[in-house]
Amino acid sequence: MPTLLSNVAIVQSSDTGHLERLLSAGLGRFVVARLGDHVVMIDHERAAAVRKLLERLGETPGLVTG
Repeated sequence: MPTLLSNVAIVQSSDTGHLERLLSAGLGRFVVARLGDHVVMIDHERAAAVRKLLERLGETPGLVTG
């Protein structure tokens, strides 16, 4: 049976090692599910907090909406 997910946000990293470093640096507390080697799902209501965390870590996250 297919699953339709709503009200989620996706964080995709360039590679697995990069994502692991982000998870260890605090991103892990926002993760709802891991979708792949370098992709995690977060609650969309926490997206602003995740963006702030990534910026504090020196990342410049892109934002895709739609």
